[in-house]
Amino acid sequence: MRVSRAFNTDREVHTLLSIQGVLDSFDVDVNLVDIDDRGVQRLHNAVAECNQIWIGIEKIISRYREVMNYVQSVTSGSVILEKTIDIELLRKLGLSRYGVDLYGVDSIYVSVYGNFTITFGSGYVESMILDDILKAKAIRDDGYDSCGGYDTWELLLKGVAQRVESVLSRLYVVFVQYMVSNSVSDEIWSRYANHVVSSVYHGDVVRASTIYADIDVEYTRVTSFRIDAVNMFSVSSRDNQYGVDYIRNSEFCYDITREELSSDEVDGILYVLETLAYLHDMVLDNVDGEYAFNVRADGIGSVTNSFLRLHRNGALRYGTTYVRGCVGEFDEEDYKVSLVVHVDDLFVKVMASKIFTFKTFYDMYLKVLEWFMESE
Repeated sequence: MRVSRAFNTDREVHTLLSIQGVLDSFDVDVNLVDIDDRGVQRLHNAVAECNQIWIGIEKIISRYREVMNYVQSVTSGSVILEKTIDIELLRKLGLSRYGVDLYGVDSIYVSVYGNFTITFGSGYVESMILDDILKAKAIRDDGYDSCGGYDTWELLLKGVAQRVESVLSRLYVVFVQYMVSNSVSDEIWSRYANHVVSSVYHGDVVRASTIYADIDVEYTRVTSFRIDAVNMFSVSSRDNQYGVDYIRNSEFCYDITREELSSDEVDGILYVLETLAYLHDMVLDNVDGEYAFNVRADGIGSVTNSFLRLHRNGALRYGTTYVRGCVGEFDEEDYKVSLVVHVDDLFVKVMASKIFTFKTFYDMYLKVLEWFMESE
């Protein structure tokens, strides 16, 4: 039995890999966890190695999040998402319907509160990836001065991420079958070469999609970010006050609880998932792989300082504003600005094409802060 690197004990110890995330953020915690025969758990001190693995799997994890977000949206956040998924059932479904081997994943938990956890079992971790993670950690502990240095460290963890991604890619179609329907998973199996929804732009879905985001004003970080193709919004103005109405978009809201879906309904669901994949990949490519990301906009430091000074003096405008197509609200207790934005407004026309730019999102946030600072 392998001796734990997380804590010293004479007890039998196994090592797991845990992937934890939330539905309204791309931030993911990857942890190497030792657990003894009493159930006592300790984390390995391998934060840098786990973060490197996360960078390699962030897009396949996003595909899972998109499925969960869509299910939550069309079911209005009901208890359908509060479940520990029967992994043995998934293995049987995968083998019987698609002939795929799901060896590796030990458990999946999805919460109605927006949390999810995917755990790789000790059998897979100890035989397939643990040695490379510990070798990489030893190289880092030695100051990258041994065994090929940083290049070897990076190569070892790239291999680990590829193996984890391979397991998650095989599991994806069965996960969709379990969470949505056989009709959708069968189409995924036949339509995509790797049996995972591809990243594709669909203009009608983009025009119907909405971004819900929270920004920590003090630290100028986006702490929550969700794209929704089902729930839209409209804004009304009365006596210089803005009201926001939220509307369900029936065009992309399908009853996934039905056993059979029509081909048009399956296509519609896949158009949504493809578009969410496209949009989320664009975001990930724009934020340097770190989802508690800093707001990058010209003058953000001075504007933030002025905003906070006025707030402490009670001199801000408060309430809801609507600036440049963006709804903004300021939470005085949490020092948080919430934004609601039409996704289509983040695309700019260049020649004959529309190009996604995250800079527009930052600029909208800046304009919202400036509105709150204006005198009545």
